[in-house]
Amino acid sequence: MAKNKYNLTDMISGSANGELIFWNVPERKALFQINAHHQFVRGLSFANNHALSADTIFVSAGDDKKINLWSLNKLKQQHQEILDGDSGADFAQLRNYQARASYLSKGLLHGLDHSYADDLFVTGGAVVQLWNYERSAPL
Repeated sequence: MAKNKYNLTDMISGSANGELIFWNVPERKALFQINAHHQFVRGLSFANNHALSADTIFVSAGDDKKINLWSLNKLKQQHQEILDGDSGADFAQLRNYQARASYLSKGLLHGLDHSYADDLFVTGGAVVQLWNYERSAPL
């Protein structure tokens, strides 16, 4: 994976068991998995990071009504710390990463999208809700 940004040959997918999977597409290989949600992943969207940004931010939403805000740099750092640990990494450790922030929706979520220019994202379900990184409830 690239030092600051994800590679154009990498992809992230969400699954029915709540995992986010980072793929290297040309090698057809999963780089690592994250236990992100307790049930289906219903939405996944990247922030439009500025070309000079040192990090890549993305959000995920699931049937557990959770919305997770992720930092790709933080995920890479956590992954490396687990692999470098003295006790040896076990399978469970390599899937349990910490989100940068988590939010809880009152209703079921069916999808989400991130704002093009701001630290905002929108979720859709029974109602459409607009969220800001700095608030724990929708605007």
